[in-house]
Amino acid sequence: MRKEAQGPPKEGDRFTVDVGFLGRRYEQSFEVSSYEPPRRYVDRNLGGPFHDEHTYTFQEEPGGGTRLTVAMEAHPGGFFRISGPLLERAIRRQFRKELQTLEGMLETRG
Repeated sequence: MRKEAQGPPKEGDRFTVDVGFLGRRYEQSFEVSSYEPPRRYVDRNLGGPFHDEHTYTFQEEPGGGTRLTVAMEAHPGGFFRISGPLLERAIRRQFRKELQTLEGMLETRG
């Protein structure tokens, strides 16, 4: 991930992510559309085969820890528009894999 501006994230900041999906690699640009630390972060895609928005919500849990809830709204274009159900399954698999990686990283730090 590469952030275009220096400093802590704020609304309007843009960044580029190297993405691997369905065996292909490509760059995806995003913009921070809402940032309410420490509770909520929202970014939206600025182009590519998907027009999507990701909402990350953080909630303190009783006894310690934080619950992360991730919601994604996507509107596929081009080829991906006709493959909706297959695409949804692939995205869910990819997301689970990424969350497992994140969980492992966080547990290693703890």
